[in-house]
Parts: sequence; C-alpha cells; structure tokens
Amino acid sequence: MQRKVIALAVLAATTLTFSDAFAQRRDGRRDGRRDGSDFRVCQPYQFEVRTLRTQLDNFEDEVMAPLMQRYDDQRRRVSQRISEENKIEGAIRDLNRDITSSERRLSSIPGLIIANNNSIKSSQVKIPALQAEIKSLEAELNDAGWLRRQKLKIKIKGLKNDIEDEQKNISRRTQDNANMEQERNNLPARISSLRGRLVQAEENLTAHRNQIPSLQQLRDDEIQLRNQVDSQEELRASMRQELALEEIDLRECMEIREDALTYRELMKMARRLRQAECDVELVRSRLPYNLRPIERRAFEQAAKLVCDPITDSDEGNNNGGGHHGGGHQ
Repeated sequence: MQRKVIALAVLAATTLTFSDAFAQRRDGRRDGRRDGSDFRVCQPYQFEVRTLRTQLDNFEDEVMAPLMQRYDDQRRRVSQRISEENKIEGAIRDLNRDITSSERRLSSIPGLIIANNNSIKSSQVKIPALQAEIKSLEAELNDAGWLRRQKLKIKIKGLKNDIEDEQKNISRRTQDNANMEQERNNLPARISSLRGRLVQAEENLTAHRNQIPSLQQLRDDEIQLRNQVDSQEELRASMRQELALEEIDLRECMEIREDALTYRELMKMARRLRQAECDVELVRSRLPYNLRPIERRAFEQAAKLVCDPITDSDEGNNNGGGHHGGGHQ
C-alpha cells in the first residue's frame, strides 16, 4: 500500500505540473463538445499554422502563379521567334540549293546534248553495217547445211536485235535532246525567279532579326524572369519549411494536450475506484457505455495503478512472496 500511495502522489504532482503549464489554455472535451470553461492549449499554434497556410496560399496565387505565367509566356515568345527565324533560314538554304542545282544543270546541258548527238551518230553508222552483215548472212543461208543454217539464223536474229537497240538509242537520245533543249530555254527564267525569291527571303530574315525587342533582348528578359522565379521558389521553400516546423509544434502540442487530458481523466477514475474500494466492475458499470478513448485509457491505467496487487519486497520475504489484494487504503 505504501507504493500505491507514492504512485498516486507522483500522479497528482504530474497532473498539477501539466495543469500549471496549460493554465488559461486548456482545451477540454466532453461527449465531443468543447467545454466553454476550458482554455484552448494549442490555439496559438493552430493560429500560427492557419496564418502560415493562408500566407503560403496567397503567395502561390498572387506571386508565384502570375510570375510563372509571365515566364511561360516569355519562353513561348522566344521559342516562336527562334522557330520563325529557323524557318526563314531553312527557306534561304533551300533556295540557294535550288539555284546552284539549276545553274549546274543549265551549264551541263550543252555537253549532254553533244554526247547524245555523238551517240546518235554512232548508232546511225552502226545500223547500215549491221544491215549489210545481215544481208550477207541471209545470202549464205541458201548454200549452208542444216547445222550451219541454224547457227546463221541465230546470228542474224542477234544482229537484228542489235539494230533494234541502236534504233531505240537514237529515239531515246533524240527525245532526251528535245527535253533538254526545252529545259535549257526554261531554266534561266526559273533561276531568275529563284533569285528573286532568295532576295525576298533574305529581306524577310533581316526584318525579322531587326524586330524590337530583339531576340537577344527577349532571351535576356527570359533569363531575368527565370532568376525571379528561382528567387521566389527559394522564398516559397522557406515558407513551406516554416509551416512544416509550425505543424510539428502543433502536433506536439496536441499530443501534450492529449496527455494532459488523459492525466485529468486518470485522476477522476482513480478517485472513483478508491471510493468503490476497487470494485472495478461496479465502477465500469456506472460509466457510460461509449467511453471516449481518453476515458477508456484512463480507466484501464487507473485500475492497474490503484487496484492491481502490488508485491512489496519486504512483505514478500516475510510472507513467502504472497500478494495483497487491492482495494484497501
């Protein structure tokens, strides 16, 4: 019983300590409702967390969101300007390539026509010779034997195919020359048109590059906005860190308050058990059926503290280690 008295004294001292620490700020609850006579222990922390959250939300809406929108718009302007310049530069490259190709083609046509004419002349020379050879072989057929006749026929057929190939070559080369003559007549106008388009494209590029603000200025503005975003993001991170610390303080306060409420309920339960001489079932039957978690935990702890048998080392030695029942003061 001496240990029981000491434990209750410690419990009472602890409760008084918490009562002093949370004086004027106690936040009691009964059946889920706030008791107007209790003070709110964690209200300052709750107020600080709520204030910081509001400040962070306002900072997001009024500073970060507009700044990010400006930065994104500036990035699009830079990207669009670069894309337009690349498009004009690509058109200039294509025009230069077409002009070079057309000029090269124009300069090569005379030589190609000469080469075709030489090929045509060569075919024109070959055809009569092939025809004469065929005529000679056909004359030889009359006196040739059966085996010789078969060989001559095969050779004659091959010569006729050669004549057909030479005729096709003449026709193809003639048509090719006609096409190149027409192309040679059209190429100067095409080259002139390409050069005109090139001049216009180069003027467009110059005008594009001379726009105000310049591309470099747009890039500088983008960098400046990026630096502002980085600076504000650092500030936002600092605000979030401060809020996180305050939330930790609030959470710890809530835990302390919970402990304080538990101690208060513990004292009430201990008093009831002592009055009932540790008739635990009787006390429990008089309590509401739906005890709050704090009350249930306080009842269980009080029953162990006040009513569980306590073994005293001296008594145990004198009485063979026997236990004394609770309930006697």
